Amino acid sequence: MERKEVQEVQIDDTILECERPRVFMPLTFLGGYYGGFTYAVRGGVFCNAQTANFVLCAIALAHMEWSQAVYYIIPMTAYTLGIIISEIIGRPARKYLKMRWDTILMSL
Repeated sequence: MERKEVQEVQIDDTILECERPRVFMPLTFLGGYYGGFTYAVRGGVFCNAQTANFVLCAIALAHMEWSQAVYYIIPMTAYTLGIIISEIIGRPARKYLKMRWDTILMSL
């Protein structure tokens, strides 16, 4: 009977913590849950799935429902402003912090 060697599993330190399955799988589930919740309960707008808001906005524009299109543009604009603000805050923070600033923010 041959004896097989057990290989050691090495952890790749280049993978961010948020990219590990134990982190991104629950986050994916929660993102889907929040998307469905906000669409069903908060007036038919997705809080985290901007692709769907773009599609619904395009459909409203195609049907010339201008007020409905503006209704979808508001959360898309807020989402875009959030990205811009987080990038503005994040650049100087990278110089002074040893951890990613968004990781510190999430821990609060």
